[in-house]
Amino acid sequence: MITITPLSIIDNPDQNQWTLKINGKTIGGVKFLKLYNPNFGEITYGKHPRGYDCWFFHENGGGGEITILYFKDNDGLLYVSLLKENRVNMDGENYCAIGGFFDPTDVNKHSAVCRETEEETGLTVRLEELPGLVVNTNRAVFITNAKENKGLSCYCASIPIEDVEKDPLDNNLYKFKSRLENPKSANIRFVPWNLLQEYTSDGFMYILGYKLLVKLSEG
Repeated sequence: MITITPLSIIDNPDQNQWTLKINGKTIGGVKFLKLYNPNFGEITYGKHPRGYDCWFFHENGGGGEITILYFKDNDGLLYVSLLKENRVNMDGENYCAIGGFFDPTDVNKHSAVCRETEEETGLTVRLEELPGLVVNTNRAVFITNAKENKGLSCYCASIPIEDVEKDPLDNNLYKFKSRLENPKSANIRFVPWNLLQEYTSDGFMYILGYKLLVKLSEG
């Protein structure tokens, strides 16, 4: 994998602020480090152009793809999708955005988001890209380039209200009707857009929610 990081070799590793440990052993004198997986991306550690040592992550494609499913109820209230997942780095089960990494076998971003959406939900839906630039979700460490469309891409799909019903366990939420459920879509819930912050700590969902509101406001 070709390193595209702006980080360079550290001149004086004795002054490094970061400590590298491998198998529990501290490794000194580190001038540059690269950890990569061709299926996901590359982490580099080295000298920042401003002179200090730090690390960056470049994800394949500059970022993955995320999807939001939505509908409006009979009163015009917007509901948006949440996918329940077991995220060990978030202390277990959480409601999150649908999506994932750009795969080297994907032809483009659109094919990637179609694949990811079907893999995570078991559904085949008509996806549309949300307006605006691609996104950098952590400006301190993620390498992106909006001018080259390298970043997180956001998509949406409208769901017929006839396909959903109230969740008997939570009156705020909707779920897919039983006839449409599969082992994956059974983990999807729809929450009113204005209650999103009460159900998820996944920052991707707030990006999707904002972009969707912009799209719908433009008609």
